[in-house]
Amino acid sequence: MRHDESPMRRAPRRPTPSEKLSRQAFADLVRARLVALGEFAHLHVHHDGQHIVVEQPGPPDDPDDREPVLRLTPLGGLPVQFGLSFASHDGSWEKLPVSGLLSDVLSQAVDMLGPYLATDNPLLGDTSGTDN
Repeated sequence: MRHDESPMRRAPRRPTPSEKLSRQAFADLVRARLVALGEFAHLHVHHDGQHIVVEQPGPPDDPDDREPVLRLTPLGGLPVQFGLSFASHDGSWEKLPVSGLLSDVLSQAVDMLGPYLATDNPLLGDTSGTDN
């Protein structure tokens, strides 16, 4: 067997309860920073593997049917740098030419994609949960 061949692949390690809590705390931090940048309290933010995903809530009759909008990916380095991707209509992620510290990437995301994050997103309809 060659050195680059492995007889068995290891199953991915499951996060410990403290790692899950830490990941959720980081997702909560991202959401808090978005809310500080504008009227984005309606957005849902969660961890998905190494990524942080920002989603619009679903329609008022099914708010859990969320629509992904942004994805932040850690790029490494100290302090940690992040990259930004935008959810395309076909379900894939389009990398954007944005990277940097979390606060800078979120500011650029709001500047570039604010309408997609707003409650009155024309592509998704009103996601505020109120009837206007």
